[in-house]
Amino acid sequence: MSYIEECKKLKCNGKETVILYLDDEKQNLNSFRINFRRRYGYKVVTAQTQKEALHILKNNKVDVFVTDYKMPIIDGKEMIEKVKSLYPSIKSMIITAYADGLKAKVPVLDKPFDFNQIISYICT
Repeated sequence: MSYIEECKKLKCNGKETVILYLDDEKQNLNSFRINFRRRYGYKVVTAQTQKEALHILKNNKVDVFVTDYKMPIIDGKEMIEKVKSLYPSIKSMIITAYADGLKAKVPVLDKPFDFNQIISYICT
């Protein structure tokens, strides 16, 4: 069994992993949530604004924070910095169609992305 298959089966060492995905495009939120739930069984919570994401983080257990880079108000890189300062144990990553030359302290995935790349990061 491959590492990815084992990871999917175990849900990261047997615990339910909760992913928060922030994107200002509702279609992207729905696609992400449906794919992760159907394919992998992970619980996905979504937010369309930074304010909504911060409220979710404050009031819920979240293991992984994923954000789109191009967002209104502050970009994904700034949002990651804010989340990491408030919740340092949360794994974070950026998904973007604008990755050329983007430097960040967290993984950056190009859209369209491979869900297995996210799973691999979650389970490390």
